[in-house]
Parts: sequence; structure tokens; C-alpha cells
Amino acid sequence: METLREIMTFVGFGTGSMRQIGKIVPLLNNDERTSMRAMIVGLQSLPPISLEVEQVGDRFGVIPFAPVFRVHPSGGVILETRFTLSASGKQSQTASVGESGDFRPLTLNFVGIFNMRIDRIGITNTGVTVLTKNSTVEGNSPPAPGEAGADN
Repeated sequence: METLREIMTFVGFGTGSMRQIGKIVPLLNNDERTSMRAMIVGLQSLPPISLEVEQVGDRFGVIPFAPVFRVHPSGGVILETRFTLSASGKQSQTASVGESGDFRPLTLNFVGIFNMRIDRIGITNTGVTVLTKNSTVEGNSPPAPGEAGADN
């Protein structure tokens, strides 16, 4: 990296200013925000990011069903943590969540088995990094009247 354009590509943006990079990468100190040479060194020493996520509670439920996922905090520069719910023949749904906590990012409104993909996008010492985890969730039909579990 030697130019502002190369720095912008490194952090995942085509054009911009050093000031914008300072806002995107809060781990840079004042010298690294104002000197291009110091910024390059600062970016090359960014720590790694991680993605630890687990499903809390049931993996299946009666529709509409909103499974809960626990996202653990990560070091480094996190740009986004995103959930994508998909199933064969159905349009994908996507939701962004915070860096950590318990989230009900998406609701299953159809019966079926769905893939829940979790992506964490961040900036490390090698540039923009995407980490991915997958989970399976299932939406079940409500019980018919008179069946066990039905409200009578």
C-alpha cells in the first residue's frame, strides 16, 4: 500500500478520504488518522476478527417462529454482522444485527427447513475479511384443532 486509492481498496471502499478511513477504523490513533505513512502501518497491524455464534433455545418451532441466536463479541474492526435466511424456492431474507448480544434477526413464516447463514464482515491486517457460519432452523405447521398442543 502506497496511495490513498490502495488504502481505500484495502478497507473495502473505492474512493474516499483519510478522514473517512479514520471513522471506519476507530482503532487508528490520531497520528495514524492524519499521516498516510502512519495509517498504512496502523492498518497493517490491525487485529483479527472472530465469529462465535450459537443458537439459543429451539432450532424448530411453530410458524411464525423467530429463533434466537447469541452473537459473541469480537476484537478488531467489525463493519457488519448479517443473518441471511434461505430455503430452496423461497426468496432470501437478510437482517443486520449488532456486534454482540441475543438476536431474533428473522422470522420463519413458512413451513420448511431453512439455512441461516451468519456473516461477519470486518477489516483485519490483510484487508476486508468475511467470516461465515451456518445453522439450520425449521418452521413447523401449527397443530390441527383437536391435536395435542392445539388451543381448544
